[in-house]
Amino acid sequence: WYERTAYHKVLYSTCEGGDRIDQGTPHLCPGINGHSAIFWMLVILFPFAITALVAWWWYSKSGMARGKVTCALCNYSHVSGSGVTATLASVPWFLLGLSGIAFEYIASSLVPHIFS
Repeated sequence: WYERTAYHKVLYSTCEGGDRIDQGTPHLCPGINGHSAIFWMLVILFPFAITALVAWWWYSKSGMARGKVTCALCNYSHVSGSGVTATLASVPWFLLGLSGIAFEYIASSLVPHIFS
């Protein structure tokens, strides 16, 4: 890559060779060796660490973790919301969220064109 200069080569210029005053000081791209080993370890290990934290949280929340006190006589299945009724009840919320996303997309694409 080249540093910026005050000059710009015209797109349809037929000049070749010579002194290119539109290109500043040349630099080599760093490539893979441009970053340290710590950077690459973080890039590779960070997604796994986040996944492990989410899995640990989900496991401890799910009730399968040891030491969780449960009531064998209590039946809370009517509150769990895992049936067909709960799925059907979530459809309006999904449609509301989808319409909000569509509205934001339309508003962000139309508003700049209306006022320009």
